[in-house]
Amino acid sequence: MKIIVTSDTHSRKRVLNQISKYYKDADYYLNLGDLQDDDINDYRDWIFVQGNCDRYNEDFFNIPTSRVITFPGHRLLMLHGHKLNPYTFQSDLIEMGKIFDCDIVCYGHTHITRIEEEQGILFINPGSLNRPKNGNECSYCVLDIDGDKVSPTIVFESEWPFKK
Repeated sequence: MKIIVTSDTHSRKRVLNQISKYYKDADYYLNLGDLQDDDINDYRDWIFVQGNCDRYNEDFFNIPTSRVITFPGHRLLMLHGHKLNPYTFQSDLIEMGKIFDCDIVCYGHTHITRIEEEQGILFINPGSLNRPKNGNECSYCVLDIDGDKVSPTIVFESEWPFKK
């Protein structure tokens, strides 16, 4: 199973379209919020959660701030992360993963890539498709799941397999 995970698009609409065209074989396309100002109806194949920059866009009024997706043998929590306390951010993510019985937690908001396992939960932040932080390039994540094997790969802009 192949899952594409993006976040913090901030109006970079063209890249989402390029990703879905290139990864036609993907089983899921996930966006972790902050699409910002774009029409969500343009992305019928994508699953979204609302980010802090989406709250004024009426297309996002009925989009949840978090959701759980169940795959064979795995549960994935997707959220933007803007509602978490910055001082207890990691412990809040761990707690949410446990509450929702998820072994994968995907979040955005920080614009900083991260792949790390802690307390039996795999945490993935795909970074940002626009306005990355910490000197990183724009990025997204390709998450391959084969039974118990979960393999996330961050793809930075200089490595994007499609024309930018």
